[in-house]
Amino acid sequence: MDEKTKTFQILIHEIDLLDTLMYIMDVLRTAIKIIEKLQSNGAIAYIAGGAVRDMLMGHAPNDIDIVTSMSLEAMRPLFKKTLEVGAQFGILIVIEEGHKFEIATFRTESEYKDGRRPEIILPADPHEDAKRRDFTINGMFFDPINNQTIDFVGGKEDLREKMIRAIGNPHDRFGEDRLRMIRAIRYAARFDFSIDPTTQEAICAHAHTLLPAVSFERVLQEMQKMHADKTLFHCLLEMQRLNLLPTLFPPLKGVSIDSLQQTRLPSQAPVILQLKAFLNHIVDHERFEWIKRLKFSQKELALLEFSDLLEKRMESDPIEKRVHLYASPHFLSAMQLLPDPLQERALYEMQTYKNAIERVAQKKPIVTANDLLELGIEKGPQMGEYLKKAEAISITHQIEDKAAILKRLFS
Repeated sequence: MDEKTKTFQILIHEIDLLDTLMYIMDVLRTAIKIIEKLQSNGAIAYIAGGAVRDMLMGHAPNDIDIVTSMSLEAMRPLFKKTLEVGAQFGILIVIEEGHKFEIATFRTESEYKDGRRPEIILPADPHEDAKRRDFTINGMFFDPINNQTIDFVGGKEDLREKMIRAIGNPHDRFGEDRLRMIRAIRYAARFDFSIDPTTQEAICAHAHTLLPAVSFERVLQEMQKMHADKTLFHCLLEMQRLNLLPTLFPPLKGVSIDSLQQTRLPSQAPVILQLKAFLNHIVDHERFEWIKRLKFSQKELALLEFSDLLEKRMESDPIEKRVHLYASPHFLSAMQLLPDPLQERALYEMQTYKNAIERVAQKKPIVTANDLLELGIEKGPQMGEYLKKAEAISITHQIEDKAAILKRLFS
């Protein structure tokens, strides 16, 4: 790569960062306008949760949630466009200046019968609202009008100490929402924090209750977020250490952390392939069934099936069939699980047979059915065999001239 290209890529990257920063600043300005409107109408209103945590850490928040003492009935007339998506939970979606905000009334919750969602929601003050949240670093509020952080739960101190700590009694917090056990691990890995020992003990104690309270879809979403943070391998090890992974994959019960740490896990591979590599202590046919429980898409499951056969085919298939493997949309992802010698061979052959691979991928063979019809060969099994042989000749001998292929075909 020449210097001009490098400079151009750096410039594009900086422009993207600037655009992102400008967008976040615009969202923040709009949120402040909403809070000003709520406060000018006599309500308490703050920015809440993860956005406060991110700003205190010097990070740009991904989204901004707002909490207020105003009821939904009083809020609705203040805004032109609202959505009633979470009204039963005291939440109003407000669309302002093209941005969507979740505004929740201060609330307290009880009767978590399903281990995920509260049965009873009651109005509350800010202190009570903070106490029902998950972790101290997510339990703070920020008043942008008065430039004041409101911290009832010790979140600022835990940020300084780099600690993930459940608010109040961790057994209560995890009993309310089992998914919080996985989120504790994800947050700790994302920010390079430690998990408070008492919180860890509660995770171990409640790990067996993860299912069926938490759906497999939600577990997969958490793993995808870990993958986006580039912490999936570390999180899987922590989930094993704290007994969560054996709950999801019972054959891992009793498998040592040391043996799992030896796993070769390609960090760029999709989640489904990283799980396949990580779960190598489970025999192949059972591993596929366990992974399927996480509700991957059909496309992802097709990638898993392709990967399961790839190494064997790479070792036994002739070059004309390997070219078809290289032309598959799954190959580059699945290749990351191959042993290094096979990866090196694949990269060499992909360069050597580049034109043939492109033709196969685009389904544009050199010799077509029409060519054979003109030679008097009728449609049917025989024509199919001739087409396959013609393609094999073009690939094996790297011939791109139609006449030369046909000459070899019928010689």
